[in-house]
Amino acid sequence: PPPPPPPPPPPPLMKRIPTPPLPKTSTSSSAAPAPAPPSALIVAFARMVEAESQLDYAYAKHAQIIRKRKILRAQIEKLEKLPVGYDAFKKDLEKLISDLESSKTTAQEAELTALEEEEAALMEVYVNH
Repeated sequence: PPPPPPPPPPPPLMKRIPTPPLPKTSTSSSAAPAPAPPSALIVAFARMVEAESQLDYAYAKHAQIIRKRKILRAQIEKLEKLPVGYDAFKKDLEKLISDLESSKTTAQEAELTALEEEEAALMEVYVNH
């Protein structure tokens, strides 16, 4: 059996940025020299700036989540303190019952007054005949 192929080489730590080829010009003294590839220091600095911006974004997102968590906790605490069941609508029910009783009493009084007036009118007619 043939020997196994060698493992692929590990990826380079720093990726080289390819530069486009320069157009061919005459070699006069006024022509600018060809640009050099970026140095390792510049590449490292660019990576550091990118990492810092990612860190700033992650921190802002973290702070936003912490703030939202505090708001939710406060809302949950407030909800837990609210009455449940009969206690939640007890006052409203008592007010409704008292309003119904007072309106019932007023309606009964009005009906009684009307009946008394009708009875008085009938008695007057009966007495006068």
